[in-house]
Order: sequence, then structure tokens, then C-alpha cells
Amino acid sequence: MAGEPQFTIGARASCTDGHCGEVRRLIIDPATETVTHLVIQPGHRQEAGRLVPVHLVETTDGEIRLRCTRAEFDMLDHAAERDLVAGAESPQIVGSRGMTGPRPRWRDRAGAGLPRQPGR
Repeated sequence: MAGEPQFTIGARASCTDGHCGEVRRLIIDPATETVTHLVIQPGHRQEAGRLVPVHLVETTDGEIRLRCTRAEFDMLDHAAERDLVAGAESPQIVGSRGMTGPRPRWRDRAGAGLPRQPGR
């Protein structure tokens, strides 16, 4: 569609003060079918990608430019991958990769494991 930004997986991303990484994933809102965030993998060290809201992103000739410095980029949330499984109850987090901090407790796909939360 004309006028909508085009994002390419693997495209180089730069902050206002230099290179910050590469586009690894797109986060899409299924209700509106629009890209809400880019996951940028830092190029200067091995760690989880950063979750970059599209309002910080400009695209020019296939290049991704962020409206932030590298220091501000480093302060953005780490991207985490989670699997949700729908069932009789509300969806449950069943797995996570690339998370930082204490790991959450979650139920397995069969529903075994944790006690139910109050009110469920």
C-alpha cells in the first residue's frame, strides 16, 4: 500500500549518533494489521534485541533510522518471545526465550503445573 513504511528483516538500523543493529522481527497488531514495533538486534554485542516503537522509526531507501541516540536505544525494553496457548481459560504464557530478569512461572500446554490464580 502506498504511503506505508516498508521494513526489511536484516536491514541495518542507525541511531542519530551511529549504527545500532539490524532488524530481526516485526511486531504486528493483529486487530489493525499494522506494524507497532521493530525488534532491533544490537550489532555491538550479543544480547536480546530491543523493542523499538514505530514512532521512533524513519525509513529512507531501505535504511532504518531511529529518532534516538545509541544511549537511548540501549534503554529501550528488551524483546522477549512468548508463546500463548488459548484454551477454556484465558491464554497462558507457556514459554519464553530471550527474557531478562527473574523468569516468570507459567503453565505447560496441557494445563498442568501452577495452581490457578485467584478468580479463575
